[in-house]
Parts: sequence; C-alpha cells; structure tokens
Amino acid sequence: SWPSFKYFEEAYCNYRLGKFSTPRKQGLDLAPLPAGTYEVRLLPSADGRRLELPGKSERPLRTEAQHGGRLFRFRCSGGRAVLDVRPGLGERPREVVFTLDRSWARGHLVHVEGGFAVRGAVMPDAAAGNYYLVLHSGDRVHALPLVAAAVKGPADPFGEAFSDYSYARFRTRQRAGADVSQLPPGVYQASVSFSAAGVVHTVSAGKTV
Repeated sequence: SWPSFKYFEEAYCNYRLGKFSTPRKQGLDLAPLPAGTYEVRLLPSADGRRLELPGKSERPLRTEAQHGGRLFRFRCSGGRAVLDVRPGLGERPREVVFTLDRSWARGHLVHVEGGFAVRGAVMPDAAAGNYYLVLHSGDRVHALPLVAAAVKGPADPFGEAFSDYSYARFRTRQRAGADVSQLPPGVYQASVSFSAAGVVHTVSAGKTV
C-alpha cells in the first residue's frame, strides 16, 4: 500500500506492516501460567524504541478454551484486555436446576446431555456461557468442551419472571460424544461445569467413566 494518513493526521507513512499476530497464527502456549487474572498488554518496538500499550479493541471480544483441567478466558472491552486462568472444577452453586437427561459411553466416546441453570447467570442465547464435561480422579482433572443445546429449555426455571435461561442446556457437539482416548487409564468421576461471567459452577453428574 502507498503512504497515507490512515491512522494519524500528522503522520504520513506506509502502515502496511503495522499489524501483529502470534507466530504463524498458531497461538501462544499459556499452559505454564498459574491460575489467576492477567492484564494483557502489547510491547511493540521499532527504531530502538520499546513501548508498552494496553490491549484493546474497538469491539468487545470474548473467547474461552480449555486445556487439561483448566479454563482460559480472554476478554477485551473498552481500553483493556484480560486473561482469566481458572480451574475447570468450581463450586456447586447455591441455587441451581440441574438435570442429566441422557448419557452413554461407547468405546472412547462419552455423551452427556441435560439442563444446567444457575440463578443469576442468565442464558438468553448459546453464547452467554460455556459448558464442560469434567472428568477427575484425585489430582487428575480433564475438561472437555460441551455446547449449549440448540433446543431451548424453560425460560424461567426459578420463577423470577424477568430473567431468561432458555439456553441453559448442554450436550456434546452433534450428540456424537466427547473423545476421552487421550486420558490416562483410570476411573474418573464425571461432573459438568458451567462457566459464565468469570465464575465456574460445577455439579456432579453422578456417573463414572
């Protein structure tokens, strides 16, 4: 591209390479990070100068993924970006409606399906929270992603009359089961975790794998 005033009225230059990404766009390995909340900042350098800038975006961003037994939640809103690293096993909520409607184990695949609503953690759409099948045995914890069910459940299981929990349901993707072939051999207790608004809620599924 040609030089321009694209970003700064007083600075006329070529901004073609004024962008960044992780190496080969493959992401960064955050597994060594201890649990906690981290502020994300950028450290660009050019012409011998190094700056420190807050991570920010013109539009809100939120994504979450699991690795081993932990959850990594990245969020960017306004003038800051934050990374939350949390255990995949949380506390049982005080007010919860939980049902395990269907489950099966076939070879290396395990399927669970049901409802999981926590009072105050509304689920008006499938993107409002994240569900995980958590298999644990002693110190070994493994979180496997689930999806919010496409079939809507009760909108108001707590009788609040003003909150929407329609998508507070979980299942494995396409009901095809979660692959547990990479887990070390053993007997695991099965729980379901619900991550919403920075809090992880967990309820035992009453099953073993």
